[in-house]
Amino acid sequence: GHVAGGYSRDRAAGFLFDIALGKENWDTADKIVQMARQGNYDDCSGDFFAARIALAKKQYETALASINSALVQRPVFGFGYLMRSRINAALGNEAAALTDMRTAANTNPLDKNIAKELANRLYIRNQNLDKNVSSAQLAEAKNTLDWALSLNPGDVQLMSFYAEYISETDPNRAISLRQSLQENMPSVQNALLLARLAMRLGLDSTDAQRRQALLAMAASALEQAKTLDPQNPAVIEATVEFYRQTDQPGKAEQLLKGANEPQLVWRYYIKTGQYDEARKALEQSYKANPKDDIALQGLLYLSEKTGDKTAVLKYGEELISAAEKPENHLLAAQTYLGVGLIKEAEQKLASFREKYPQDSRGLMLSAWLSMQQGKLNEALELINKRL
Repeated sequence: GHVAGGYSRDRAAGFLFDIALGKENWDTADKIVQMARQGNYDDCSGDFFAARIALAKKQYETALASINSALVQRPVFGFGYLMRSRINAALGNEAAALTDMRTAANTNPLDKNIAKELANRLYIRNQNLDKNVSSAQLAEAKNTLDWALSLNPGDVQLMSFYAEYISETDPNRAISLRQSLQENMPSVQNALLLARLAMRLGLDSTDAQRRQALLAMAASALEQAKTLDPQNPAVIEATVEFYRQTDQPGKAEQLLKGANEPQLVWRYYIKTGQYDEARKALEQSYKANPKDDIALQGLLYLSEKTGDKTAVLKYGEELISAAEKPENHLLAAQTYLGVGLIKEAEQKLASFREKYPQDSRGLMLSAWLSMQQGKLNEALELINKRL
């Protein structure tokens, strides 16, 4: 039908392939791949389509082999490098993924989606490098983000991300962007982001007049968020945090009493060091639902802060039983290590490696455990493996 309507055969095949992938109709997608191989609809003997379907099925090694073959046949192919970048990222090959993204961007410099994806990859790289990030790497990410924003001037999400990114280096511009977003597209999220940025900058300011102005801006933004959705837990929590940071504990506690949000209550008490009150609130949530993993995480954290090893063991075991997921195993093991339960931490890490052999996050905790046991060479080996 699309061919008859004026589409070229390769464009029609690509159009139908997109629909098949979107609906996870693998039989149709496989048939189109075979058609593409016969008619060379993707100029890669069907290998580009084959890579896409393998990626959609999470068959990453197969996808990588197909896209490599496609790029040999079609070396100047920006979307091919974009595809290989995504495949390499899925395989954990971050350096190769970033190299491919740069090639995709150089090949298609005006493609707005490629620009956004490259900016995102560079941001993730810099976040992972943390304090080891160089000035050149920071400049590369900033320049790429500028470029992506110029290609996507109406992208609200990107503009919001840009404001957050420059909040440390160019706070005045970041505040201006946040205000503009809230004025032109008022929403709870935009109001909260403006409030948090204004509060942080205000609290950090040594200029009394600027501090007062920024905190007033934060308070106004929180009022706007409250007007839009007065019962929103995120709005309540942000307002409570504002009161806490600006030495207004009475207002914070009054707001919490009327909110009927137990999690906000015990989080507030933990932040303010009121551990007895935090325990009371947590135990109420725990009694109401002993399988509530958020409450169990809170009890585990509180037990660690108070050095109660018996409670750490109790809530660590219950947390893992309540929700079988790798994060809970790691949190329990980390907490055991934190209070000196070395043998129990070792058992938990062994169990984690057995259940989640492909998850490398346990390596850092294993290295920490080896250090605690005085096995420094083993710890170094584990850290190098993680890196």
